[in-house]
This record gives sequence, C-alpha cells and structure tokens, in this order.
Amino acid sequence: MRVLFVSSLWPPTIRGGAELYAGRLAEELRAAGHQAAAFTLGISGSEVVGRSPAWPYRLHESETQPQWKRTAFHLRDQFDPVAAYRLRRAIERFRPDVVHSHSVAGLSASVITTPTARGVPHVHTLHDYWLLCQRTSLVSRKGVACEPRCAGCRIVSAGRRMITARHFPPVLVAVSEALAEEHRRAGVPVGRLRVIHNPVESLGGETSTRRVRRRSGPTRLGFLGQLVTIKGIRLLLEALALVDDVELVAAGEGPLLPDVKAAPRARALGWVSGGEKERFFAELDCLVVPSEWKDPAPLAVNEARGRGLPVIAARTGGLPELVPESCRPLLFRPGDAGDLVDKIRLFVSDPERFAPGPEPVFLGWDEHLAKILEAYRDAGAPAAATP
Repeated sequence: MRVLFVSSLWPPTIRGGAELYAGRLAEELRAAGHQAAAFTLGISGSEVVGRSPAWPYRLHESETQPQWKRTAFHLRDQFDPVAAYRLRRAIERFRPDVVHSHSVAGLSASVITTPTARGVPHVHTLHDYWLLCQRTSLVSRKGVACEPRCAGCRIVSAGRRMITARHFPPVLVAVSEALAEEHRRAGVPVGRLRVIHNPVESLGGETSTRRVRRRSGPTRLGFLGQLVTIKGIRLLLEALALVDDVELVAAGEGPLLPDVKAAPRARALGWVSGGEKERFFAELDCLVVPSEWKDPAPLAVNEARGRGLPVIAARTGGLPELVPESCRPLLFRPGDAGDLVDKIRLFVSDPERFAPGPEPVFLGWDEHLAKILEAYRDAGAPAAATP
C-alpha cells in the first residue's frame, strides 16, 4: 500500500507528539512492506515528496513571532489555494492508495478537502483541536481555557466546517475518547469517527511492570514536553518549591527553559531523543504531566507506561484514560498547584503503591498498525493494496 502522510512538521523537525507519532507510523508501515511519503509545510527531507511554502513563518517557530505575523498565519490557515495545488501535485507524483493527514496547522482547510476531491481515500487523525480552535488548544491568547469556546474560534471552526463540508475525510481517528467527545459536542461530522489510542511500546514484555527503584537521595520527578505554560511546567516549578526532598529533571525546549534553569532543585536537559531519552527515564522515580489544557493524548504518558514508570497527571483531556490504573489516585485538578503538591507528597510517602501492576498495556505497534490499516480500508483504500 502507498500512503501519503500530510503533516505540517516532519521528523527530525518537530514540535510535539503528533509529528513524532506520524513519523514513527511511517517507519512501521515501511517495515511491514508498505510505501510511505510525506507532504509538509516547508519541511524538506528524503521522505518528503511535496511541500507548501511556509509563510509568514515556519510552524515550529511560532512562539517567537510578533502578533501581526501570527494574525497573517491564522488568516492563511483558513484556506490556502497554494497548499491545495501543491498537495494535488504531490498526489499526482506519488499516486497514493490512501492519504493520511495529521496535524495540519498552517496548511489550512484546503488540504483536508483535496484528497477526497481528487478521489483518493483519506483518513484524518485528530491530534488536537485545530478543527475547533485557531490556536489548536482551546486556550485563549492569555493562556486561559476557553469554556465555552470564544467567538473567534466559533467563527474559525464554522468556516472550516463550511470549507470542508463537501469533501470531508470519510474516516476520522481520534487519539483519545476525550478528544473525540469534544469534537462530537462541537458538531463536527464524526459519523465514521473511531478512537485509536497511541501505541504503548513495552520495553519489558507484554505488561508494563517494574519495581520502583530504591536509592538514596531526593525523589526524582521528570517532565517531558514543550516548556510552555499550557504544558504546566510553570505550575510544576511552583509545586516543586513547596515540597522538600524532591528534585526535577525536565526534558524539552521552549520559551520557559530559562525558568527551569533558574529554579532550585531543577535540571534542564533540553531536547532528548534516543539514548538520551532512555537515560532520562532511567533516572526518574515518577513522571509528572501537569497539563493546563485539555491535552488529548501526550506521548510522554505512553512512554512512561512502556517503562513501568508511575505518572502524576492533571485530570484533564485524555490523561485520565491514559494513566496506569495504579496511578489514578495521583490525578490532580489542572492548574491547582496546591493539589499537585498534595499528589507529589502522596507519591513520595509510598512510591511502591503506585508502581504499575501487571495490567495489560494499550495496543502495541503491531495491533495499532492493524487498526490503522483497517481505517485505510474503511476509507476506500483497496484491500488488494497489500505489501
């Protein structure tokens, strides 16, 4: 089967878990004998067969842009005929059996309609709230959760629904039930929506179990993700200052990196991958995921599960359905530093209580890939298009 991925970013140029997942899925498809290529927003690479020019900036540089450029970006993100034309050209060159789109911020609603309009089967995976919010996060410019959604995002989402109505993807995949439900409530056409959780790659066999490591010294908490406010790193630093005998190791990049470097008992690693990431996880007692937005399904939780690592997480978005059963008592109210402090202290008081037990992990890559291939066939990809 020939699969064309549509993703604003593409490894190694990434900003979050969506493009990490898409790149890994492409690798798994190739390993199974399929062919995979990518269409991106200004990102080059050996796997990229088409790209739309990034203007007025590249997506992963958005945090440093002035307001006028952000406004121009969001206006172009409604409908971009250039992106539609470039994607049509990529489809003609690569001749995919199916197009699989992921996070498309900056590529506009035009790339959502193009595959179906060209008669190509299309699956779109929901990784965030792009269809509902111009900032993809349901968080206002001031960093406050939009409840209910603001007028601007309602206008943007209504425009995107109108643009995509005629050629909407026949199959939608959501990475968590919480994300799916948010789109259902907003009126997105989800008649063929299915939830397929991101895979858990267990490093210890069929179950994610491990004994909590016993060592001297402070309890070591970990953070993995973008160092931005909605990911909760500022909240975590506030809580860290209120708990004795605890230290933090933070892996990631972002505008709040200086805050992490300046915090007592905190160590900033910057971006980690490969062996560096394995060493990061190996030195932790617990991973903290303090998201202050409706985080759909951060990959960090699955990476912790695969290593049998306990997780303290905010009770928001898809996090409650992703954390190990043993860690449910460690869920805390999002944005509440006091409640986070209480959960950290609860963990420190008896770490072994929260070690993931012999529960089955979520789908591994083999089972996950089978479900994705089923989605491709349901979208209209030919069943005969096997390796």
